[in-house]
Amino acid sequence: MRHCINPNCPKPKNNENEVLCQACRSSLLLQGDYWATQVLAERQVHGSLFSRVFKAASREGQKILKVLYDNDPWAVARFQREADILNRLQHSGLPRVQPDGFFPFTPKNSSEKVHCLVIEYIEGINLQQWMEERGNRPISKDEERIAIKWLQQLANILDHVHKQGFFHRDIKSSNIMLKPDGQLVLIDFGEVRGENTDTYQEKRNASEVTVVYSRGYTAPEQLDGMADMRSDFFSLGRTFTYLLTGTPPHDLEDRQTGMLTLRDKTDVSPWLADLIDSLMAPSPEYRPRDAQEILDRLDAGANNLPQSRSLLQSETHNLIENQQLEAAIIPKKTNNLNPKSSEDSTNKKTVKMAKKIIGLITILGIAGLAWVFFKSSNTKESPVSNTVEEPIASTCPQEFGDKISCGEEILFPGNALLEKQSGVGAFAAGKYKEAIRLLESAREKQPNDPETLIYLNNARLAEQKVEVYTIAVAAPLNTGENSVDNSGLEVLRGVAQAQNKINQVEKINGKGLRVAIADDADNPDQGKKIAKALTEQGDILGVVGHLSSGVSLQAAPVYAQGKLLLISPTSTSIELSKAGDFLFRTVSTDRESALALAGYLLTTARQGKVAVFYNSNSAYSRSLRNEFRARFPPTGEIVEEFDFSDPAFNAVRAVDKASREGATALVLLPNTSTRGEAREVVKANQGRYCIVAGDSFYNSETLTDIGSDAVDRLVVVTFWHPSNSPNPNFPQAAMQLWGGSVSHRTALAYDATRVLETALRYGSSQDRVSVRKKLAEPTFQATGATGEISFNPNGDRQQPIIELTTVVSSGGTPPYAFVPIDRASPLECDRPRPDRPL
Repeated sequence: MRHCINPNCPKPKNNENEVLCQACRSSLLLQGDYWATQVLAERQVHGSLFSRVFKAASREGQKILKVLYDNDPWAVARFQREADILNRLQHSGLPRVQPDGFFPFTPKNSSEKVHCLVIEYIEGINLQQWMEERGNRPISKDEERIAIKWLQQLANILDHVHKQGFFHRDIKSSNIMLKPDGQLVLIDFGEVRGENTDTYQEKRNASEVTVVYSRGYTAPEQLDGMADMRSDFFSLGRTFTYLLTGTPPHDLEDRQTGMLTLRDKTDVSPWLADLIDSLMAPSPEYRPRDAQEILDRLDAGANNLPQSRSLLQSETHNLIENQQLEAAIIPKKTNNLNPKSSEDSTNKKTVKMAKKIIGLITILGIAGLAWVFFKSSNTKESPVSNTVEEPIASTCPQEFGDKISCGEEILFPGNALLEKQSGVGAFAAGKYKEAIRLLESAREKQPNDPETLIYLNNARLAEQKVEVYTIAVAAPLNTGENSVDNSGLEVLRGVAQAQNKINQVEKINGKGLRVAIADDADNPDQGKKIAKALTEQGDILGVVGHLSSGVSLQAAPVYAQGKLLLISPTSTSIELSKAGDFLFRTVSTDRESALALAGYLLTTARQGKVAVFYNSNSAYSRSLRNEFRARFPPTGEIVEEFDFSDPAFNAVRAVDKASREGATALVLLPNTSTRGEAREVVKANQGRYCIVAGDSFYNSETLTDIGSDAVDRLVVVTFWHPSNSPNPNFPQAAMQLWGGSVSHRTALAYDATRVLETALRYGSSQDRVSVRKKLAEPTFQATGATGEISFNPNGDRQQPIIELTTVVSSGGTPPYAFVPIDRASPLECDRPRPDRPL
């Protein structure tokens, strides 16, 4: 169902596929991508509708939509402030505002705008609902670790919020969401204030500032308009009082003084009760001075928890905790509203397994315990879990034909020089000095081969016997001797350039960087096999790859299971934003590409009717097509769509049909395997219509095969161009290293390697989980070819990097080149060529 947000609509409920409300004719599609589905909450002020909160949807999933119906400037500024603050805070424990998430909307036949705010939908339930699901059964002594973990999470969130100069003012159990993975998210930032500056306080006199009050949770000084960050600690303490007693805090207060102490109302460890009592001290000066003090006290207390359990009980507890002990007491939820209880089969199996272990050890007695100690002392701890396993595989084993190599095998066979073949043979035999000599000779003759440079660097490290960090790069390499598709090699060049710079100039904590190369053949099944093999090679700390979204989507769960970080420089599908905690991207998503293409067509080329060509079998192509569909209408119109994967597809007939349907521009969104069909469309166009294309079309084949047909008629989106590089040193260094210019794939792969380098250089430790944790920090930042790099909580890059390019005659060899449109002569894309009439 789609719900009309017009406050005066007589029948706001509409069918799922409606674009306009059938009752009032207001648009149901907001900002081209969002639509309301259900009213969750409503607020009235003085008898008038002030705001509503909707459950909403978009093409990428569910959202929360807040709508303000009051046009008072103070109310609008305060409403926008929530979006501004959340955009500024950017933390995994806070909801994320969509980049285009704050916007006005004018209902049909209305002169009054309403204001909309789209916020991330947090899957799960709030802690109020969680307690109700348990029948308000308090967290007990046996579950104490849950309370400690949650208090640590919230203290970390508040530490981040307070350091940015804000405090929440309304912390309570209903404003804390519990996700299915056990992570907490603090929501409802509509009442946030600043320590130093407060824009809405500037907009009203102090006497008019609203006082936020939640019975039982609000600090005394907040009622007097004197709130600060320590007021959040009071509310936090009251929240945990409820969790640890099962009783609303206002029912536990002394009726005369309003004071509340937890110590005599729970059986948790005294130090924890004392900490929570200090959070609720009546005077702010007796509360912790900052969130870091709370974290320090939690660390000290958790380290001194009673260790009265037997070895077996302790190991059993760890086993259950590592498989998320929270699942034993947290009901699985899939909806913010109307949660339903459900059994967790995984948790049952975990508890059942623990019981079996206890029974087995009881039977075996001393012999069983001896076996546990023997096994513990004769196995190696896995880098991807806290459980004990058999010894892990070493990195780069001498296994030929496994599509993975550190230098013992050539994965890119095209035009391999004799020196390279001999150098690889010497590497495989452990004769590193000889390998270095031969590979250096190969590089002199073929300087643009990145595989040679990577193997050369690895050989030098082995010969020098220095300590190393190891990463991998996964891309399609074995494309055949006659193929001109060198996208995989472009990715390798970026990694090789970063590795070469690190090993020759910078080193990482005194260690070199070794690179393993993996050939995924641009095949999802092989990509999964590569991912599994890489996760099993314990020294590998991160992977740069894969090239295509389809392969990355299939491989991402494997990397997540092995807790191995994957950083993709080229996979742009929106689906990857939900691919798990171990996937990050240095490239922008298809949403930014679609916005750029749609904006160019509508505002620069002034073409309002288009035909779209895409491949329905490709995750990348589908994603870009869906994002374009969401952003081109309603100003423009998609008159026809053509599927490259259709066996009956014919470029000439498709262009003719697009012409008959009134199209004035063509949109090409091929994936790698359908670039040939897209080039046929350009040829069939014969220079008549403006053509725009996705980043997959930015490759040498476009220039060599259809350059003459593309001049002044083709605009291709990309993510970096050497002439507009934010880091001018990178394209110069690339030119010297490779003997020619490089593409965005090289720049973004270089950046992915620099991201890993930064995490290793400045992380607290250098293991897989720590590397991932460093990248996820809100303050993480690296610098590369494309400028500053930081990440959103879902692993997407924060900084949009989009460049529109066109094809021009170069007057040299090769005869055609891509250049940014701002550096090209004015295009003829907005009208047919007079020498090529329709």
